[in-house]
Parts: sequence; structure tokens; C-alpha cells
Amino acid sequence: MDRTLTAILLVATIVAAVVAGAAIFAPAGQQPDQPQTPTPESTNPHQGITAAPESHPTLTIVPTISPTNETPVPTPTPENTTAPEVTANVTETTPASSSDWEDSGSDSSTPSYRTVTDMNGDTVRIPYTTHHVVTLYTPAAAMVMAIDGDAKRLAGIDRFASIDEGFQTIDPSISDIPVVSGTGIEVNKEAILAVHPDVIIAGSWSKGGLDEVGVPVVYLNTNGFDDVTGALTVIGDVLNKKERAEDLVSYLGDRRSALVEMTGEIPEADQDNAYITWRSPLHTFAGGEFHSQWAHDAGCRFASEELVGHRQEVNFEQVATWSPDVIILSNNGDPQALLTDPAWQEIKAVKHGKVYRIPRFVGDWGSPVPEAVLGMEWLANGTYPETVDLDMVAEAQDFYSLFYDYDLSEEEAREIMGPIPAPHVRTVTVTDGAGRDVEIRLPVERIVTNYPPAVRMVTTLGAADRFVGVDSITQSQTDQFVCLLNPGIADLTCVGNPRDLNVETVLELQPDLVLVAGWNKESLEDLEDKGLTVFGVVAENHDQMKSTMSQLGKALGSDDAATDFTEIYQNTLDAVTSQTGDLPEEQRPKVYLGGWNGISSSAGGEMFQSSLIEAAGGENVASELAGTRWADVNTEQLLAWDPDIIFLVQYQSVSTPESVMSDPDLHSITAVKNGQVYWFPSNICEWDSPSPQTALGLEWTAKTLHPDLFKDTDVTADADSFYEQFYGTSFTELGGTVPGTTFPGLKTTTPVPTTVSTETGAEA
Repeated sequence: MDRTLTAILLVATIVAAVVAGAAIFAPAGQQPDQPQTPTPESTNPHQGITAAPESHPTLTIVPTISPTNETPVPTPTPENTTAPEVTANVTETTPASSSDWEDSGSDSSTPSYRTVTDMNGDTVRIPYTTHHVVTLYTPAAAMVMAIDGDAKRLAGIDRFASIDEGFQTIDPSISDIPVVSGTGIEVNKEAILAVHPDVIIAGSWSKGGLDEVGVPVVYLNTNGFDDVTGALTVIGDVLNKKERAEDLVSYLGDRRSALVEMTGEIPEADQDNAYITWRSPLHTFAGGEFHSQWAHDAGCRFASEELVGHRQEVNFEQVATWSPDVIILSNNGDPQALLTDPAWQEIKAVKHGKVYRIPRFVGDWGSPVPEAVLGMEWLANGTYPETVDLDMVAEAQDFYSLFYDYDLSEEEAREIMGPIPAPHVRTVTVTDGAGRDVEIRLPVERIVTNYPPAVRMVTTLGAADRFVGVDSITQSQTDQFVCLLNPGIADLTCVGNPRDLNVETVLELQPDLVLVAGWNKESLEDLEDKGLTVFGVVAENHDQMKSTMSQLGKALGSDDAATDFTEIYQNTLDAVTSQTGDLPEEQRPKVYLGGWNGISSSAGGEMFQSSLIEAAGGENVASELAGTRWADVNTEQLLAWDPDIIFLVQYQSVSTPESVMSDPDLHSITAVKNGQVYWFPSNICEWDSPSPQTALGLEWTAKTLHPDLFKDTDVTADADSFYEQFYGTSFTELGGTVPGTTFPGLKTTTPVPTTVSTETGAEA
């Protein structure tokens, strides 16, 4: 009995001593049953006091006495928990808002954990001080490094971050960090547990299975640029470096706002249509997500905006329909392969050489990472140099200095960026006189033509100063209005004539646009085969005249002048045909127009001159002739036609009115017998050929054939008004005159007062 009592007293004494010792060695102000706040030097990320999730509460462990060796042993951990082994008395603490603590410190009042809100909106309890962080996708690792300044806190990363040259350049130690994830979707749970993380940072797509690891998980979403800054904010909270994160967020916001302010001024019609690829040229992104926003902020339209979802495979026909102006390949893309692929040659971006690989250094400049702002600037700066004027080397150096404390050299910056995107290529698609759709790159600054009517059309549209090469006929007519208005045109390079074009000379001039006669199919095809932009000029009737001028106006950026011309032309045509349209055949004089070879050539029914004669109330006796060129006519044919009146064009030197009147072989012709042989106006410009001045030629012809119907029409006055509007000087000031005529008409008709106004949109 005495021995038993003695043993009991001895045990009690030992227990008291153990308790007293625990009190003596506990940190000041902390009782043995309170959780000890870990310090950076002593914290083990496995300890439940810092990392136990809410589903696994920390246990209070009370030492017991072994009945055999009297050594204290802990109470076993229940089988239904995963709380790691501990060697101190611990109790679960109540979480408080993270804003309640300013720093981790070592003060005993600092709690062991805190809560953060991730981008899924979930509240996540994490250790107050996170010493070991696992990131499961590359952008998260980059953001941790940006906020921390190094990779020391990264305990595990994904495979791409481990092998990325940019990461290794910024911090070579990155390649020594264990890889715990392949792409962020495939997760190695055993590898994660082996590095004893305090917290895991993952993309929302990685969620499956991570809850089973038993480590707090903070999820990020990066579907837009705002999500990038949001992710920085969340990671700054996780790392307890909110101010640093706020500085980076503010920097990105300022840079983006400044860029959008500039690109927001670009009209949609002047924006590049950007096609952005992922794994292959036919793998792209849907609208409404990050890449769409990235393109819009850079001042571009987003080619695949109509797609719904995320990344999608598309076919070539769809890309062709989108007709992108620029193609941005993923960082592993090969621009040269696409530029030389025969299947892609008709795509606008490929034709203009605007295919680029997105720059990358640490982060891909076209992905939802902080570097995205550099990518936007890179694309906008090259595409719109007149609107966005940035020193991209300096911009890149500033970014990497702030984010990673890395001094990027100019050589490194230029190597990272690669080719700078070429300026926006403005194009317009017009339909030429041959019915071909022609895509023309704007602005058109260098024009070449071997076709005289084209020279007069371009001059009327106010773009004669853009000629760098013209035909020999135009250059020889120094007394004509084109040379009178632009004397220097005679000194330009001669490229031949309508039937003989010197292609080699044209190529040497490097024109933006070549104008040839639409009937010259051989020249059209030959020039196009050599990569030149060719417009076929055809104006062999009134509708073709208006259409060709309108389409040329679009091509030259002279829409207003083209609109003014077509209105005046239509007004003139309406004023004339309103008087002549219903004339019976017996009141329509038979007209013969002597052409390029004088009296021995004339215009057939397919030529513009024939439509002019018919609209003016006459009958073209040569209308049976085929073709759109001057046709040869013999005397017998001319005698058989027996015209009432004969006109001769002034741009030939074979025949004159006097020579025709004195030709004995022609004396029996009615026009010759009655003295009705005249020059066709005018002396300084052809008013009969398919040229803008034919509006005046139509008016003069109508007044000549039907003087009673058009007795109030003053052709010279209308010519002065026309010339002043389109050429800045009057017809008479240039020395222009119109031939006087005395043709009486075939029958006296009741005159209908009418005057033709050349004022835009006006008709008297």
C-alpha cells in the first residue's frame, strides 16, 4: 500500500514538472494551449497549424504517459482526417478578414491563417504567410515572379514555365523548381504533395480533383484584359503584397487606357481585320473573349467575331470569307510557311505580306498575361503609325524593368518583337469596264496609262498629278487641254500607245494602278500576271461612261468629283433625250462621223460615238459596222449611206471639211451637196470620244441636228461652267472654241425651251 502511494506521488510530481517546463519554455505572452505563430525560419508547410483546410480541423493533442517507459506519446490521429503530425498542443483558430492584419510578423497576436477571395468568387482560407506556392499554369508563375521579384516562393510549376527561355533568362533558378503539372489540366497530385505547398494557384479549368489534395486552392480566370489585372490582384493578396500588385495593375491600366484613347479615333473602315490563330492557321478564337478585346484595343476588327465558344477549328473557305488584312500566328507559328503556301495566296493578308508571329518573352504578348498590353501596342504602333507613335523598344524595356527588374537590351527587345507589323493597307474593290472586280490598294499615288481617254478621265477627277507614265498620243497633243492644264505631262515617261504597251517600262515605274483600254484583253492579262493592279477602261455608251467614272472615283479617292460628274452627265442626257427621245425616224438626220482616218473611217454601232449620235436625235449611218475601233469605209459605202450631215473629228489630219466638199467622188452625197460638213468639237479636247467632255459633245450635236429644239442652249457657256468646275479655268480661257453650224434640221418642229445646266444636281 505504501509502495503504491509512493508511485502515485512520483507520477504526479513528474507530470507537474512537465507542465511547469512547458510554461517556462513557451514564447512570452503565449500559453501552452495556444497555437504558436510560425516564423519564416521555422515554418514547415506540412504543419496543420498553418495549412489545415476547414474540412480537416486542427486537433488539440495532450501528452500522455507510457505505462512502460514513461515516455510521452501523442494521441493517435483519427483515421478519417488527414491532419499532418504535430508535436505541440494546437487548437483551431477562428478565421478573420485578411484586412485585419497588416503583416505576417512574429507577434503572437498574428493569426495562423486568413482568407482570400479567388476569381470564382469563393472564399479560400490560406496560411497567413505563404512560403511555398504551387502554380499550375504559366501566367500564374509569371505573376508570382512579377509581384515577388523572383521565383523563390515557387515550390512547384507547370512544364511550360519550367522550360520557357524567358523565365530562365529572368531567373535561372526556375529550371530547378519541381514540375507538378503538364498543361495545367493534367495535375500530378503526388508531385504537388511532395513539395509541401501552402497554397495552389490554378486556372479554373484545373478544378477537377484538386480538392482532394488537401491544400488550399485559389482559382484564376483570364477571359479578358480585366481578368489579367484581377489575377494580379488576387495573387498579390495570396502573397500578402497588395501594394506591389496595385502598382502593377495601375501601370497596366494606364498603358491600356492611353492606347485605347489613340486607337479609338480610327474609323472602322480604316481598321485592319485581324485573324488570330492558336495551334495552327485554321485554329482560331471565338468572339467576345480575350483575343477579341485584344484586337479591338489595338484598333483592329476581329475576323472571327461571329464564332461562339472558345477556341475552334475553322476551314479555309471561312477564313477567305473573313478576308483578314493581317494574320497573327501563335508564338510557334511560321509566317514564311503561310506566305509561301499556294492555298493562301488569295488571302488579303498574305498578298500584302502581313503575316506575323506574336512576340514572346516570359509571357506571350497576345495571351491573357500582363505582356498583353505590349502586344496591343506592338500591333497598333506598326499598323497605325500616324495615330499611334510609340518607341516600342523603350516600352518593352520599361515593362520588363518594372515587372521583373530585368534590364532588357535594345538588341533583345528587337529580337523579341521580330518584324514590326506593316501599316494598315487600305483597299477598295471596284468593278472595271471589263466587268472585273479589281482590288486596289489605297492610296493610289502612281498611275500609268497608255489610253488617252483614261488620261482625260483622271484629269477630270483631279488626279492628273499622279501620272508617272502616259501614252505617246497624249504627249504629242501639246495644244490639248490636258497638256495645257499640266504642261509637265509631256515630259513623263512614255509607255506606248493603246495598241502597243511597253510592259518593261511600266514595271520600272512601279505603278499603284495601270489603266488600259478594256478591249485590250492581252494587256490586261499580261500586266496582272506580272503582279500589277490593272483597271480596264470601257465607256462605249452612256451607262458605261457614268459607271467607269464612278468606279475610278472610288479607286482614286475622288468620290465627290465622280458624283458631281455623273450628276451633270445624267442631267445633260435627260435634258437632251427629253426632246429627242420621241422623234420619228423621218425627223432624225442621217449622220456620218469621219474618224481617225478622216472621211475614210467611221464609228460602228458598238462605239461610244454611235450612242452619242442616237441620243442627240440622229441616225448613225455606220451603225452596222462591228467593233469598238474606228472601221475603214470606202467611197461606195459612203455613197450608199448618203448622210444628211458629215462631222470630222479634229484629232486627225487626213480630211478637212473643205477637202470633203471639194472631193468630186463625194459630190452626190446629200451632206456635200448642201454644204453640211463640219468639224466636231472641240479644238482643245475630243468631245466625241469616250471622255468626260462628251456631255458637252452630246449637247452640241443635239443643238446642231435640231436647232429649233435647242435654240436656247448656249454650248460655250455650259462648257465654261463645266471646265471651271472640274479644271479650275474656263473653256474659253484655255482657247477653246466650238464650230458654228447652219444645219436647218429635217423638219421644222415646235421648239420646247430648254437649257442645260452643268451645275451639280441642277437642270433648267
